[in-house]
Amino acid sequence: TGLITSNQSDQQRNGAIAELRDQVNLRVSNRSFLELSYRSSSPEQSFQVLSTVLDRFLERTARKKRSESQSAYEFIDSQVKAYQRQLEAAEQRLKDFRIRNQDGTEGNVNARIERLRGDIENLKLEIEQSRSQIELTREQLANEEPVRRVAVDGGLSTTARRLEALRQKKDNLLLQYQERHPDVVAVNAQIAELEEQLASGTAEETDVGRTEVMENPTYESLKLQLAEATTRLAVQEKRLESLQDLLDEAFERGDKVAANEAELAELTRDYDVTRDVYEDMLQRRERARLTMTLDVQGEGGSYRIQEPASYPVTWDGLQLYQIGIAGPFLGSATVMGLLVMLVMLDQRLRSPRALQLALP
Repeated sequence: TGLITSNQSDQQRNGAIAELRDQVNLRVSNRSFLELSYRSSSPEQSFQVLSTVLDRFLERTARKKRSESQSAYEFIDSQVKAYQRQLEAAEQRLKDFRIRNQDGTEGNVNARIERLRGDIENLKLEIEQSRSQIELTREQLANEEPVRRVAVDGGLSTTARRLEALRQKKDNLLLQYQERHPDVVAVNAQIAELEEQLASGTAEETDVGRTEVMENPTYESLKLQLAEATTRLAVQEKRLESLQDLLDEAFERGDKVAANEAELAELTRDYDVTRDVYEDMLQRRERARLTMTLDVQGEGGSYRIQEPASYPVTWDGLQLYQIGIAGPFLGSATVMGLLVMLVMLDQRLRSPRALQLALP
């Protein structure tokens, strides 16, 4: 614009810049508009200076806004990365805690305790039943004999018993051989011979029979029941001890779970807070990225020229008609002022009273 040249010294340049700042006025109107004005004796200089100042102002504002948007995006991005590391650390702490403490929740432990108590009560009832059954079986077993004596083949002769035995042998042979088999034929011959003896009356005398000792099946059954009941009772008592140990472990686990609830709640709370902040920072980073992109493309919120600088075609100072109107008044005021000054500065005495006041 010619206000500052390369031949000027630093002092002259600073003076020109200071004078330019004084002549450029910036006024805010309606909170949304900025009004720039510049006064100069040259219309050409006024137009060029105001246009240049306006262009530089818009350029600097846009550059500053782009820089601020980029700085804000970089700052938020660094915060996102920092919170991401914090979130990963919180997740790892929560994961390690759950790996170290796999005792379940307090509700699960209480449910297990109740279930074990129920199993113990039912098992105690079964043990009482087993003991009652053992006592009853022992009483029945005391009333039974281990063996029984039974009379076998009473009233039959030896020949008749041999004949009966041969007939049973024949039946067994016929299951394997036919009638013409030598063994079957030999047995038939023996049977025929014994039948002739019985028919002719030459058979041996009839004996009085014999007594055979046999095991008592009732006694054996009771012994088996007693053994089974005794074994079942031993198993039930062993199971009762195991359930009692499990119940004690469940109580210890309940105490441990209750102690870990506070730590788990604190870790979960830290994780939730960090996650919420991280998600909020992600949204802010996305908004900052969008703002930065719009500012780089020149589409973001910025100043816009509503009324560009116009070339002045009229004098902005006092007009000729204003000077013509004010001239007589200014002339009269000047004459009156000179007369007053003349009277005040003139030391001559103009009246007797003035002389009287002047004398000592």
